Amino acid sequence: MPNIATINGIAEDNIATYNGGTSSLYTSKNGDTWVHNVAPTNPADNMVDFSESSSVNVTFAGATDDGSVVAYLVDNISNGSLTVSTAEVAAGSAHTFNSGAVGANTTVSFRVRAKDNLGVYSSGITMNTVIEDAFFAGSTYGYAHGANTVNIQRYSFSSNGNSVNVANLYTSQNGGAGTQSQTHSFQSGSTTNGISKHQFNTGNTGTSVGTLSSSNKQPWAGSSSSPTHGYHFGGGDPTITNIINRWAFASNGNAANTGTISNSPQFICGGADWGNSYAYWAGGSGGTAVGRFAYGSSSSASAVGNLPHGVDPNHGTGPCSTTHGYTWGGYYALTSIQKYSFASTTSTSNIGTCTSGWAISCSTSTTKGYGAGGSGRNSTIDSVTLSSGGTSTAVGSLATAMLYPSGSHV
Repeated sequence: MPNIATINGIAEDNIATYNGGTSSLYTSKNGDTWVHNVAPTNPADNMVDFSESSSVNVTFAGATDDGSVVAYLVDNISNGSLTVSTAEVAAGSAHTFNSGAVGANTTVSFRVRAKDNLGVYSSGITMNTVIEDAFFAGSTYGYAHGANTVNIQRYSFSSNGNSVNVANLYTSQNGGAGTQSQTHSFQSGSTTNGISKHQFNTGNTGTSVGTLSSSNKQPWAGSSSSPTHGYHFGGGDPTITNIINRWAFASNGNAANTGTISNSPQFICGGADWGNSYAYWAGGSGGTAVGRFAYGSSSSASAVGNLPHGVDPNHGTGPCSTTHGYTWGGYYALTSIQKYSFASTTSTSNIGTCTSGWAISCSTSTTKGYGAGGSGRNSTIDSVTLSSGGTSTAVGSLATAMLYPSGSHV
């Protein structure tokens, strides 16, 4: 009989009788029964998705054991974009996961095992998480498209200079709203209620992919882009509307009506808080309000703050950082750059000045906000460092003047 344990310094095979079977294997001379240790069960899968360049704390639980579960171990991570600060932590404590920057949404798998009080691990369960490419900012180019022309123009974020015409829309869209996926820019509303797209960094002509949810053309509307969907809200011609339209980037098709904003402004400026999954709108002909609605929901938007002054800032999407949304110029606040906080939307301020104009195409690099074209300025491209504000700097001119363009970036 093998010596499998020692109790109080006495070898088990000297004081126990073998019973056979698979559960009660040994009975001691004083009547105690010893069994082989049973490995713990695997934990429950409660992993969440998160954004690039962020940290998430996850507490694993759900494993059981004939003794007690004392720890959880994370290993076999499939992609270097995800790391864990400490591989094994005590039960009830959180694992801290850290994500790096990714070029596109990235699925990462890993194994989680439970450990019992005798040091035995469960077989492990494979869990998956998606590191979402936030793409709140572009790294190479800003785009201006539509307005009084079919041109799609591109300007560099890395060096000052004039734009170049790189492609055409399928039809002229005057006062449309711009949104974007990781690979395409989209323009919606305006001359028609259509939705079109153009592939970044190509000379391909834009293609029609769908329509907004009503026959209302909805020019001068606000817009926002989640990682998966485009949003177009407010605006209108001939009747102003408060409809929120949403369509999927991955498949061509019409937009669905998913809710309403709390008033019905034209010339509304959109924003995007990717970290917390909210779309924002600011200003417009309805007043100075700042409002938001959750991506993916069918609920209506509500006002959560007010701009310091000025209405009709522009249309489409304004520049955004990871913490703030910005408006650029406006019909009444012609030279104002205003910002509002995603964390506390009642915190708004005027942080600088831009070249006078309204209905300006906007884009965002990792550090700067850009305005291009617009009524009253036509060909101007200017920029400002978002973290510090101040007076914008002229960085170039559009190759073709644009009165009411929409914008995007890559």
